[in-house]
Amino acid sequence: MVATGSRGDVEPYLALGRALVAAGHRVSFVTTSDFVNLVARCGLGVVEIPISVRDRLADPDVRRDLQQRGPIVAFRTLATLARDSAQLAAEVAKEAAAGSDVVVAGLGGHQPALAAARALGLPLVRAFNVPLTPTAAYPGALFPNWPAGPGGLLNRVSQVLSRRVVWTANRQSLRGWTDPFELSRYPWLLLYGISPSLLPQPADWPAGIVQTGFWFNPPPEGWRPPEKLLAFFDEGPAPVYIGFGSMTDEAPEQTIGLVLDAVDMSGVRAVVSSGWAGLGATDLPDTVQLVGDVPHEWLFARTSTVVHHGGAGTTAAGLRAGVPSIIVPFHGDQPFWGRVIHERGLGPRPLPRPRLTAVALAEALRNARNLGCVRPQPESVRGSDPRTVSAKQCTPSSARFHTATDRCGRGRHGWDDAGHTLDQR
Repeated sequence: MVATGSRGDVEPYLALGRALVAAGHRVSFVTTSDFVNLVARCGLGVVEIPISVRDRLADPDVRRDLQQRGPIVAFRTLATLARDSAQLAAEVAKEAAAGSDVVVAGLGGHQPALAAARALGLPLVRAFNVPLTPTAAYPGALFPNWPAGPGGLLNRVSQVLSRRVVWTANRQSLRGWTDPFELSRYPWLLLYGISPSLLPQPADWPAGIVQTGFWFNPPPEGWRPPEKLLAFFDEGPAPVYIGFGSMTDEAPEQTIGLVLDAVDMSGVRAVVSSGWAGLGATDLPDTVQLVGDVPHEWLFARTSTVVHHGGAGTTAAGLRAGVPSIIVPFHGDQPFWGRVIHERGLGPRPLPRPRLTAVALAEALRNARNLGCVRPQPESVRGSDPRTVSAKQCTPSSARFHTATDRCGRGRHGWDDAGHTLDQR
């Protein structure tokens, strides 16, 4: 299993890996140096790619590109970082996959997983948590604000463009291939870790796609919350959560300042996550608690609202907790999830990072409070109030994932020099 990128790009695959181990399989989990300890704490075999994504994102020029220069520049910068490490990642993945029955590729680990599967003649299971298959049902993940067009035509066009953008960024690392996202050319199993209660599986998707539901990784065995944090929860009403995960920040001091001002203006208590941006202050008020690495599953269930960057994994965790989400998208697929959450009545209108101010955040917090509790309801959400997305419906089907990967792993699939499986030639 190959998963790289930010923590949100990695953690869903830990849930899949743990489910496979529980089903009796051996899992070698390939990831970067940033998450080696996390993978080990989850009880999985870990193979390290000796690269730190966090260190690379901390570069001042990279932070500027990601935060200030627009989505196209941001995506090019991320693509350059991925390309620079692609060869090393592919070599590590190939070594880890030797003797395996199947290679599972997360979206962030797609390049090295493809290279390893091709070199070793192994079947590949693609497991993504961002939709990249064209459909008329909703817009592309990288072009969420396009109009649907007649019969959803422009939705389909924006989906195709989103996929092409991802492929274009990766193509230099996969020379000699045609678009590996094309199902008709490469009919590998494709899994989407997205709840059908949030985005129902489109009727116009081709066969060979399984939408399993979100993939949630429970806290590592033996994890205990800090006593100081437990005491903070006991001291007053449920706080809001504010954190931007693996997103870096060019001016963290300014950001924590506006966050504290917004908390004060809105009259709430808050748990603020330092994240990769390194948010923090020495003179925090009693109404604010700063935290480091705390599992979202445990933390979000104890809050009244979650403010985050809109990564797919964090968005899913907010839904599972049943509280409103205020999404502050930075780049990539984050604006897409912000739009989906708002349109489903699960949070206020998204607040893009360049427009984030204390006044705007305080207003969003007040708007979220007006939404009230959106905790799970026992009945199906289909045809009912969209705010009642249930935790049960957002829980991954480990059995479906295990069955799919087990079926795919039976037998060997050879590859020719053009990257086609032998049974396609």
